[in-house]
Amino acid sequence: MHVEGVLCNPCHGARVEERISKFNGDHEYTHEAVCPHCGHVHRDSWDMSEGVRNCNDCDRKFDLTRHTEVTYTTIKA
Repeated sequence: MHVEGVLCNPCHGARVEERISKFNGDHEYTHEAVCPHCGHVHRDSWDMSEGVRNCNDCDRKFDLTRHTEVTYTTIKA
C-alpha cells in the first residue's frame, strides 16, 4: 500500500529486501556514506559520527569510517 509517498511496513520491508538482494554497488571511498547492505545513500554524511550506525532505510547495522585527505599549499613569503 502506498499513501502520499509513504509505504506501509510490509511494502517497505519487501522493497528493502529486494534492494538488498540486488545491491552489489560501490560503498567504499564514496563522497557520501552508502549502506553496504542496501545501497541507500546517506545525505549529509559529514554530520555522521564514526562507528556502528543503523541504515536509515533498511535498519541494518554498518560500521562507518571517515577518511580525511590533507593537502598543503605554499606561496612565496
